[in-house]
Order: sequence, then structure tokens, then C-alpha cells
Amino acid sequence: MKKNLLFTLLLISSFNALVAQTNVLDYRRSSLHMVLIESETFPKKELVMKSWNNYPFPDKYNNHTVASNTFNPAKYTVTDEEREAAGIKKPSEAGKLLKGAVSEATGGIVGSNDPDMPVKIQKFIDETKLANQLVAKWYNRTKEGKMDTKYVAEKSKQSASAEAKEAAGSVADEGEYFYDEELIGGTFVVFSKLHFVENEPVARVIRDALITQASSISVEMVRNKAIEKANQAYERGKEGYSIWTKVYLYQLVWNDEVAESFRTTFFKAGDSSFGASEWDKTNLFKLKFVGEENTSSLVTFSIKEKRTEEKIIDIGTVRNIDNIFAKLQKKYVVFRPVTPISSVGPITAMIGLKEGLEPGDKFEILKSTTDPKTGKKSYVAFASAKVDKDFPIFDNLYIPSGENKTDEAGNAITGPGFTTFSGGDKKVEAGRHFLRLLK
Repeated sequence: MKKNLLFTLLLISSFNALVAQTNVLDYRRSSLHMVLIESETFPKKELVMKSWNNYPFPDKYNNHTVASNTFNPAKYTVTDEEREAAGIKKPSEAGKLLKGAVSEATGGIVGSNDPDMPVKIQKFIDETKLANQLVAKWYNRTKEGKMDTKYVAEKSKQSASAEAKEAAGSVADEGEYFYDEELIGGTFVVFSKLHFVENEPVARVIRDALITQASSISVEMVRNKAIEKANQAYERGKEGYSIWTKVYLYQLVWNDEVAESFRTTFFKAGDSSFGASEWDKTNLFKLKFVGEENTSSLVTFSIKEKRTEEKIIDIGTVRNIDNIFAKLQKKYVVFRPVTPISSVGPITAMIGLKEGLEPGDKFEILKSTTDPKTGKKSYVAFASAKVDKDFPIFDNLYIPSGENKTDEAGNAITGPGFTTFSGGDKKVEAGRHFLRLLK
């Protein structure tokens, strides 16, 4: 046993040195679990929920879905003590009245965010042992408590380059070397709340409020102009619906300390059910709050529109969710995915409008390095590039299955299946280097 272990360690050490010398690239994707925050009844809820359930999983992340994927916040109450511990300020009576007025004036859209939601989410995480579920999936844990490294090895092999697999040789087939535990730390959970609101009632309330305000203007010409603008705004804003999405982003805490404690408590070589009786009791695994974001999008029903109402709502819902992911990636560096460079001269990559790209957006070009002492891998930026303004951005926005992209006249829209970038470096290679958004 000791001889085999020594051989494996020597092989790993030699391979790490090879990686350091050849600068072999590893494509390391983050993993994602999505939780739907259940909402009260709203217009077209059945269609919106259908779109959510059919939502194409974000293709820049590994699908790490576990059992607990819906969350009803109404089941959880929050005390003043819990609010204080979480740093949530108790609103004053005047603040409550103001919030209520704003919410009423906008049909409940503004002012409807629940400040207690992070506390309720944490209660859900604790109650369902969500972090334990995520780790259990990484290690193929069974009901009996047996675990193995096959899933981690599988994802590690997917992340490793062809050169890395070839260098590891037969060890790769046994899953002994391809065990990149750091991938576990890139596990995220997104809690999403969707709301679908009719625009007309909202636009009407806002218009009436503006007219009431304008009525106090003493100069008749100015007063009439203000009323006219209020009516014009109403006409523009009354059509269709608005989809609102609020999300909360969490990350699994996985560091050297947690990993070592896991190995000594729950995963012991030769005894795959080691520590099984302690699993449900442990608080070793945790999720940390990264941040939150929200977005809205307009869904209109044009007379010229040939799609059914269901398809229009489907497109609006999916693109709204895609938009919220793009905003999360721009705001939180840790959540930003990396995209393989498809070709060079010029640089191209399969990333586009769905990811929120705009002309001139800056990206860093990454290469992979491995620390020869610790064996840990990391990305290092060695050049930069930006979205080329002289070329069209890849239109990868969602459309229903079986449809083609068309313009307002119904003509097919054709374009490149990639985005072109300017800049870079002569050393940039397709298939070996990556792009990551640079804020």
C-alpha cells in the first residue's frame, strides 16, 4: 500500500514538473446549482414557470443540480434578533409608509424586494443541508454513506487538456491522477425569483401621479406640457408585460482546511463509508453569500408578431435570465467564466450577445500554470484583447427550437458563430488560451 502511494506521489510530482515546463492549459469550469424562489400568483405564471423549467442550462458552467431546487420563503419567519445579527436595519414607521407608497404607485414592482430574503435563504440552506448535498454529489455519496472520487476525477479529466491526459498515461484511466479537488471550490448556487407584471396598470398609476403633480403648476403652458408628457409616457409604457428577476449568488466554501477535515472525518482510503453516521450532523460544509443582482425586460405583443403568446413569453423569460447571469458575471469576478479561444489572427471566441458583450469590452487572455510545490493550478493573464467594433458580435440570444433569427421584415439574419477580438499577443494559441472579462 505504502509502495503504491509512494509511486503515485512520485508520478504526480513528475507530472506537475512537466506541466510547469510545458505550461499545459487546463480548462476549468465552475459548477452551478439553480434554486427557484417560489413567488405568489402573478399574470401568466404558468407560462413563465414552464419557460423556467425548460431553461437551457448555462453552457459556461457544469450542471451540478441536486435535490433541493425550489424554495418557499413563506415557510420561514425572521425575528428582530436575527435581523440585527444579519445587519438588517429595522425600517422606521415613516420608512414603511414610504415603501408602501412606492410599491403601490408602481403596482408592487418597486419596494417589493424582501430585505429578510438572505436570512430566509440561509435558513433554507441550513434546513436542507444544501452544502452537504453539493459535496455529496462531488463524491458520489450513497444513502449508506459510501463515497468515491469518480465524479471528481471525471470533471478533472474534462478540465485537463489532451497533453495532460497523454502525459498521465494509464494513471488517468484509473482516475488516480486526475483528481483536481480545487474544482469543488468553484461550486455556486443561484437563488432566482421571477415576477411577471402587466405594464398598463403600472403605467396608469404613474401617469395619474404625474398629472396630479403637474396640476399644482401655476403656469398654464408649463402645466399642459407636463400633462402631455405624462400621457405620452403612459402610451409608450402601457403595452405588454415586464419580467422582473432577482437573484442571490452563493459559493461553496472549500479550502485546504475544509478539504483536510473532510478527508480525515468522512473519506478514508479503503473505507468508503467512513464517518457515515456523522454526515447529517456535521456543519463543516457551508455556503457563503457572494452578492445579489436584479434586472427587468419588456415583453410586448406586436400586431406583426407571428409567434404565439406562449413563445413570446418564453423568449422574454429566458433572455431575462440570461441577462441576469451576464450582470452577475460582470459584477462578481469570482463568478466570471473563462471561454476558450477558437482561433487566432484575429482572435475569435464563441461568446456573444447572450453574455452581454458590447463593442469595446475588454478581456484578459489567460494561460494556465501549476505551482510545482503545491500542485495547485491557477490562471495567469499575459495579454489583453477587446471586442472588435468593426465586426458583428455573435448573436447567440435564445430563440425557440425550430426557429431561425429574422429581422422585422421576416428576412433571415445570418452572422458569424463567434465574436472577433482585436489586440492580443503573438504567443496566443487557439485551444490553449482563454478569454475572461476584464472589468
